[in-house]
Amino acid sequence: MKPIPKLLFSFLFVVLVLGSCLKKEIFELDKIAKTKYTPEVAVPLVYTSLTLEDVIANANPDIIDVDNDGFITLVYDGRLISLMAKDALTFTAQSFNYDIQPGIDIPIGLPNGDTVSYSDLQTINFDAGTGNQLDSIVYKSADFNITVSSSFEADIDLTISIPSAKLGGSSFSQMMNIAPTSTESATFDMSGYTFDLTNGGTTTNEFSIYYKAVLTGTGMPVSASDQLSVSGTFDNLEFDKVFGQIDISGMVPDLDTVMISLFNLATGVGEFSLVSPSITINITNSFGIPIDASFSKLEGINTISGITHDITNNPDVPNPLPISSPTISQMGQSLTQSFTLANQGIVDLINDKPKFFVYQVDANSGVGGTGQNFVLDTSKIEIDTHIELPLHGTAKVFSMQDTIKLQLNFDGLEEFMLRIRIRNGFPIKVKTQMYFMDDLYNITDSVIPDNKVLMDEADIGSDGKAVGYTETILDIEFDPAKLSNARKAKQILLIGEASTYKDATENVKIYTDYSIEIKAGMVAKISTDF
Repeated sequence: MKPIPKLLFSFLFVVLVLGSCLKKEIFELDKIAKTKYTPEVAVPLVYTSLTLEDVIANANPDIIDVDNDGFITLVYDGRLISLMAKDALTFTAQSFNYDIQPGIDIPIGLPNGDTVSYSDLQTINFDAGTGNQLDSIVYKSADFNITVSSSFEADIDLTISIPSAKLGGSSFSQMMNIAPTSTESATFDMSGYTFDLTNGGTTTNEFSIYYKAVLTGTGMPVSASDQLSVSGTFDNLEFDKVFGQIDISGMVPDLDTVMISLFNLATGVGEFSLVSPSITINITNSFGIPIDASFSKLEGINTISGITHDITNNPDVPNPLPISSPTISQMGQSLTQSFTLANQGIVDLINDKPKFFVYQVDANSGVGGTGQNFVLDTSKIEIDTHIELPLHGTAKVFSMQDTIKLQLNFDGLEEFMLRIRIRNGFPIKVKTQMYFMDDLYNITDSVIPDNKVLMDEADIGSDGKAVGYTETILDIEFDPAKLSNARKAKQILLIGEASTYKDATENVKIYTDYSIEIKAGMVAKISTDF
């Protein structure tokens, strides 16, 4: 994002630098007629007129708002919190073990080819995380890994069924064949399955696995102590939808810090005071959970000044926060609530240019229906800040600098005077200095006499809007010594500073129709033998 102060100051810097139009043309003798020579020549160099609207036309439109009267408000949008359900609500691998012991005792051996069957079930407690009571999960992806070891001297067909896990209306059911006294493993893809975790509508976080073992005799004895040992894992669990009572408190981040790039990019900023800045906080939610949340900490910190502004209990900050949650019929939709902070505490915070927001949110699931709360993998909560800075106030000693490479032609010049005439329609005063530098960036000479004002501010009316123009004339002398330093220079360092009307003692307003008119000319002594 382009720095806010630089946006306006780039316009003023056109004056400091006199734009690209003066980077080279000032010293190009091609402007002097080569047919006649006199010891002294006057050369017009530049005439240009710029409005703030010209500058805005090339600026980032996302950070500028202009009303019907041309009054300018700078805007900044940032994100305080972004909580994605797929990151905040995760499920660990669900592991289980079970021994199937039919208790069949056939000492003389199960005749070859004869069969006997046995059924059993195992109840699985699903670890849904602290505070979560789930009715069902629709899996986006999941793997069911199972290993079965048999101590039977018989062939076994083991059917594994989960009646509450359905895909396309059909329950999960798979068969494994286990050879006598052997171990077999299998992995089943559970992606897309819906797991009912109510175990027949009686509870939450629970489902059952049904086992049916069909033993086929090999003529070898079968002992009552023989068993099938089952170990399994549901892993790589990613949900598509989750239904039930879901605890939001474990998903909200702890104390956190967010950089405010608006003011971190504002290098060279002095003091400013805005009359009516505001912060609007937008809370967007697509979690289908009633949420009761509040800021337990909300501070703006300027790490340079060391000042902290605590707005946790600011009367404009609602407690609890206004958070709307979609219903089942609104599943997949995002609902937004907003509130605006604009009282004196917010004015003080903004005018101190905080570099960081430090925040902590306490959140709990509110009162809601027992089976209608839901979370999608795409559900999210976002808290965004929208800062508006109407350009009505004061600014003092804003500084800026730039370096320009020189490719100048001084042949034939003995000395000259550069005259700059500026008609300024801004309620802003600018001072500047230029330095010649060598190719190692060492300063070799200054260009402008110290403490010279490049342009005086325009007067303002009772409403703070500039009226009329002021005219400033600045003469810059290039004597032989200074011209010698200029010939050696490889760079020009430009430094400027600006303040609003009467050294920032009265509030001003900035409009797009403010303009500056620049005229520049040169009176030069030249050699006639070149």
